[in-house]
Amino acid sequence: KAVWLDYEPLLWALKWAAERDGSIIWFESRAVGEMLQAFGVPTFWEGVPNREATGTVALSIQVFHKGKNMLRVWDDQLILQPPRNAATWEQLLGRTYRPGQESSHVKASVYYHVHPYHEAMRRALQRSRYIQDNTKQPQILLLAEREEFIE
Repeated sequence: KAVWLDYEPLLWALKWAAERDGSIIWFESRAVGEMLQAFGVPTFWEGVPNREATGTVALSIQVFHKGKNMLRVWDDQLILQPPRNAATWEQLLGRTYRPGQESSHVKASVYYHVHPYHEAMRRALQRSRYIQDNTKQPQILLLAEREEFIE
């Protein structure tokens, strides 16, 4: 069972979501998902979230990072626990950045407040470059306009 030492990242995510008109909060660990749910965010490990019914949702990266085309109705998202795997990033960002997206652009903010998440971002960018260089397939993570932020 998770023992929480600091709720600050979750509180920051809740504040971030409250300032938007519907968004996705992506999480990896079950403990984070359960705590977002406890704070009142509709949290999904399965099923089909409905933007009109819920507005902001929290989604499990492992479950929803690929194959869920209905996520293109959202255009603003927060990756609360950034994955290391470049292929996971490609699929994750591709859930909203895809044909049928009504918005002119899709925004993905990454909250990487601790060293392991900085390292995860560094590794994901490095691996995305490797994939792009070797396959000549453009990688969404590398095409994105990136601005570093630390809270």
